[in-house]
Amino acid sequence: MVQTDKVLEFDKVKEKWMELALTEWAKEKIKDTVPGMSENELIARGDKWKSAVGFFKWD
Repeated sequence: MVQTDKVLEFDKVKEKWMELALTEWAKEKIKDTVPGMSENELIARGDKWKSAVGFFKWD
């Protein structure tokens, strides 16, 4: 997948995530979230559920 496609897909996920946010603070945090790991790095870690937490990076 081209890098641009990955960014656009991540933006779609963030939009849906923001729709579910209950507070403005949560929406701001979601807006500032960037991928912390690549999909390949997550797969290499093995446990997809526990590794998914590492996918997101908050400031």
